[in-house]
Amino acid sequence: MRLANKTALITGGNSGIGLATARLFVAEGAKVVITGRNQATLDAAAKELGPNAFAVVADATDVAAFSFRLAAPASRAVDARWTSGTNRSPQAAYAVISSAGDTLALVRVDQTTGGGRWRALGTWTFPAGWNRVVLLRRGTAGSVVVADAVRVRQ
Repeated sequence: MRLANKTALITGGNSGIGLATARLFVAEGAKVVITGRNQATLDAAAKELGPNAFAVVADATDVAAFSFRLAAPASRAVDARWTSGTNRSPQAAYAVISSAGDTLALVRVDQTTGGGRWRALGTWTFPAGWNRVVLLRRGTAGSVVVADAVRVRQ
């Protein structure tokens, strides 16, 4: 299995080429995070793909991306900051993506609480080059996802 112990973020993974790609990746041992705009088709795709698939309602054109460059591979901690409120998303999703395009993690945070201070998302080993943290801006229906800031530290 060529993709064992790998996780891929596949936009449009609920249909067409995206779903076909997700099927191939799962067959090769990967875990997949699929995104799409329609909850019903996402649920159907995730069910078809099985336990190694996780579906997130998201519009790929509606993201906040934070990029940072490393001259050499290094382990870095990533923190996020947001303004909390009762109308915020209880399931805001941050995708941590390497310069090679690998999705290192999908971290969900509750933005209804804990705002106004830095919150740890995790620590990962990143390759050299431009790495990214992408906040998927679509949240639970009726809620708002806020992208105030992301910081990367040693």
